[in-house]
Amino acid sequence: MDAFNKWKTDRTPFTFCDLGLMIRKSSLAYLGLLNPAFFRLDAEYTLRASALPKTRIAWYTGYCWVRIENEMSLAKRYPKNMVDEWEKLKMIYLRKSSWANGFLFGVLRKVKKGIKKYFRHLK
Repeated sequence: MDAFNKWKTDRTPFTFCDLGLMIRKSSLAYLGLLNPAFFRLDAEYTLRASALPKTRIAWYTGYCWVRIENEMSLAKRYPKNMVDEWEKLKMIYLRKSSWANGFLFGVLRKVKKGIKKYFRHLK
């Protein structure tokens, strides 16, 4: 509920379980379909939906479903993949990651500066 309230005030993307998700048919063209390239389909989809500027979300606070995790659940079978994928999702939708903010974006800034310097030299 806190993440939803934060989204309402500053539009910070957030995740939620998609078991209770209801989507208007007319919204599918805007939101797209689930991306099977991700283990965490619901996390990616809900982050994408809440990151899009025109998305409207209503939040129901009552109980309407139950999630039962078992030994065959992806989170139990592939815990490392889940953690790695969460890092990717944070980088894509939340623009933050433990390694991306430091190393990756630092490298990209240096490459960008080098390219600009090279093209200035050609003029």
